[in-house]
Amino acid sequence: MTQAEAKQRIARLVVALDQLRPSQIGWIEAVVAQLQRATAFSRWEKSDLVTPCVLDDFGDALRIHHCFSAEPFSKDKFEPPRLSRRLHHLRGWSHEDQTEAVPG
Repeated sequence: MTQAEAKQRIARLVVALDQLRPSQIGWIEAVVAQLQRATAFSRWEKSDLVTPCVLDDFGDALRIHHCFSAEPFSKDKFEPPRLSRRLHHLRGWSHEDQTEAVPG
């Protein structure tokens, strides 16, 4: 993502955040606080499946899950194609319509 694209995304978020109720902003703050915490992700260096990018994205998905649930996560939430589809969208690798609800 270019710096200009990042700035556009941030500008859209600012507009969207302005439309939220205070309680909704609290949820956003919880996610941001979680994502700002230090991490210590590690992977087997020879892995051709878990790249550094996949590790970071999966780790962030797991941290976000813990913002909303005290329960252990179930494997269905992190199975392909659900997580893979979401991560591809977030990385800009997919132009699939993400307005549809993903079950779960």
